[in-house]
Amino acid sequence: MRNTSHSVVALLLFVAIIGAYAVMAIWFPLAYIQATYEDLYGEWAQTLFFACALVFSAVLAIHRDRQRLFFALLAAACFYVVMEEISWGQRILGFATPEPLLRHNIQKEANIHNLFTGPVDTALKRTLEYLLAIAFAGYGLVYPLLLRLRQEWLQRLEARWLPAPPLYLAPYFLAAGYLELGYLNFNEAEIAEILIGAAMAILAVHYWLTGRNGLDAHRRNDWPAGVSSRLALLIVAVVACTGLLSAAATQLMYQAPDIRAGTDSRLLNGYEKFADRYMRYQRWEQAIDLYLMVHRAEPARTS
Repeated sequence: MRNTSHSVVALLLFVAIIGAYAVMAIWFPLAYIQATYEDLYGEWAQTLFFACALVFSAVLAIHRDRQRLFFALLAAACFYVVMEEISWGQRILGFATPEPLLRHNIQKEANIHNLFTGPVDTALKRTLEYLLAIAFAGYGLVYPLLLRLRQEWLQRLEARWLPAPPLYLAPYFLAAGYLELGYLNFNEAEIAEILIGAAMAILAVHYWLTGRNGLDAHRRNDWPAGVSSRLALLIVAVVACTGLLSAAATQLMYQAPDIRAGTDSRLLNGYEKFADRYMRYQRWEQAIDLYLMVHRAEPARTS
């Protein structure tokens, strides 16, 4: 089949993300915790993927004739997500949480989403998780498949207002929907956020490159030679920049004494929580190693 380089690269990236987290979860618990906790590598990767989607969506909203409203809304949504992830600059600038948020925010931070969700399991949180899972599956898989039935009203909707994600992104949306539900009780919602951030970044890049070349985003067999390869290279560049910048941001933020103290405290809590979780799965060696980490840091605290 012609012009498949970009879809192969995107699918390999999906396998790499899921595979890396699975390997860390099974054999390298410290790495897994650091890849799913706040102010560390995974959270910065989420933020940067959404930032990339923001940039390309904003460009599309400015220059694209059709589907402009969708990309403008996507840019606005990505801006909101990026700012929420950094608590509107609180972790960078170090300002105190405003009093109304301090009273009602589950994690006592300067953001809005923790008014409704957080580490506490509530009925509202579960409802939101199911709605997100349904939305991911509907937009990422059902909608593109229905478009293939060539219903005229759906084709008009797609052409003017609601661009469909390429089908090679369906695994990202489906896996994110499942992980968002948290059935494994292993902080896997953080992996879901990385998958959705990556999917939205790739979607925006896909539409930007095809639109720039005056091509139909979904008729890849009609693309001239080289377009798929350029899109594949662009996806690789986005992923590489995201990885390097997330590592740099993690290390830079960790140099600040206040942030380091908060990060170390969260990690210590994480070691204790995950020790209990590994015990539930009868992964005794990992549980013991994590309890020993807590014991060495605070001998009187060990369960």
